[in-house]
Amino acid sequence: MLVYDADNLTTTCGNASLRDVTARGRGAPWGLILDMISKNMLSHPESRGFLIDGFPQELKQAKEFERIVGRAPDIVIAFDCSMQTMVQRVLHRGQVERRAEDCEVVMFRHLATYYTLCEPVLTFYQQKKLLRNISAEEAPENIFAKCCSVIESLW
Repeated sequence: MLVYDADNLTTTCGNASLRDVTARGRGAPWGLILDMISKNMLSHPESRGFLIDGFPQELKQAKEFERIVGRAPDIVIAFDCSMQTMVQRVLHRGQVERRAEDCEVVMFRHLATYYTLCEPVLTFYQQKKLLRNISAEEAPENIFAKCCSVIESLW
């Protein structure tokens, strides 16, 4: 994961590391994330594809991504689950991985941002017929199998 591999990078907003910024409940500067993603993708033209988790989160990010990379993604996967399931999983991840950004206060701030900003992104990709919704209420191994099936359908 590029963000977690870049812990020592400073943001364009000051001297805070990316981990410090996200631990406070703020997203990493999307220009920096877009730059990291596009450089990584464009430097590996031989790759069969890339899985990008959690990006784009805003419509302007989606459009800028397509402009820089030169095309739309092949598919966009959205996981559908209840708020209760999401909260339980994020809190569990925070305990297991000891991630400061997975505490309740930060999590609810992230979720509020997600619902406000991501809906236009999902609509954008739905209109392009690229959105694949996967029910995420099942066991993780079943969700993973569904993801693999969707990705394998591309080849």
